[in-house]
Amino acid sequence: MVVESHRDPDIANSNSGQKGTHPASEDTVSRSYSGRVASTMGDPCISCTTFNILAPIYKRLDKENQSARESDFRALWFARNQGILDCLLYQRSSIICLQEFWVGNEELVQMYQESLGDAGYDMFKLARTNNRGDGLLMAIHKDYLRVLNYRELLFNGFGDRVAQLLHVQSVLPFPQGQKGEIKQEILIVNTHLSFPHDSSLSIARLHQVYKIVQYLETYQSENKLSHIPIILCG
Repeated sequence: MVVESHRDPDIANSNSGQKGTHPASEDTVSRSYSGRVASTMGDPCISCTTFNILAPIYKRLDKENQSARESDFRALWFARNQGILDCLLYQRSSIICLQEFWVGNEELVQMYQESLGDAGYDMFKLARTNNRGDGLLMAIHKDYLRVLNYRELLFNGFGDRVAQLLHVQSVLPFPQGQKGEIKQEILIVNTHLSFPHDSSLSIARLHQVYKIVQYLETYQSENKLSHIPIILCG
């Protein structure tokens, strides 16, 4: 399986971004002129775009006035998020995982639902606990992947953090050597770990990761999954 990855943190503050790609195996992929990863063997390619889009309720506009936030100015947050959507639609990745998605604003949520839905994506959003205002967004392109299951994980006590788990299957079969071709199943996790402002939060991050690993192990055991690829974003 060949995986293409885009992770550009600068896109949250601009209307365009540069592509970055990371092939799963240098032996089976080559780079085209555009920078996208293309398989030399003609294998299907699954791509993933993930980044923190900086919720308008957290984006400060003035260092001298910390209370001024982008969320107070519709024209600003609307234009920035339209730029983010334009980039996502241009990339047309199989998988999109966003953090700090402003789930508390219905207009912004509808903006993403309509744009990504019209482009062929199934969309899943999850708010952080205790009404923090932001959350997570996952979008899966129906041309490339079929959703088998969706789960939500609440950390409860770890900074109101949450995680999403999607169990998907490729629409197109992947070659498996002597086994022929199979439709590859993949587990995708999207989360937003606490930022390590101090050492105590570094420990909290480890607890969050450990909880995700435990949940993944339980899910794989319950569903009798072995040697399944896992993509962790956030």
